[in-house]
Amino acid sequence: MRLIKESLAVLGALCLLAGCSTDLDIKKLGDPSSYEAPAALSPSSIHLTAADVSEDKLVTFTWSAADYGQPTEIVYSIFVTYGGKTTALFTNLKGTSYDAKSSELYQKLTGSGVPHGEEVSADIMISSTIGSDFSSLESPAKTISVFTEDIPTE
Repeated sequence: MRLIKESLAVLGALCLLAGCSTDLDIKKLGDPSSYEAPAALSPSSIHLTAADVSEDKLVTFTWSAADYGQPTEIVYSIFVTYGGKTTALFTNLKGTSYDAKSSELYQKLTGSGVPHGEEVSADIMISSTIGSDFSSLESPAKTISVFTEDIPTE
């Protein structure tokens, strides 16, 4: 009786192991040439005054959704290019819009070299990715006017 129970246990274990597969069902994405990059939609200009920064008014960035040919979670980043230097403004964003606090945006624009007290042109670009194993898609640059008031630090 004991031999029968042990034999059945071993047979059951073998059946379970045979049902396991090391081949994962990985959905293949379509041809990368068919992917659609996001497109920066707004803002068309950024004008930050001392009052905006002290009140932490919001500046809304919007963009069209990227399309990788399959439903998947997409992570976006917003970049600014000024004077040949590209700087990440905001990263790890979900969805197709982001409300940036004026104080944080002011600091990041200052760090990217945007001068204070004069209106300049800068390029905004949206980048999207679905993971480290996939290349990111980048929007065409959208040229916007940027003005940041010179805010004295105390």
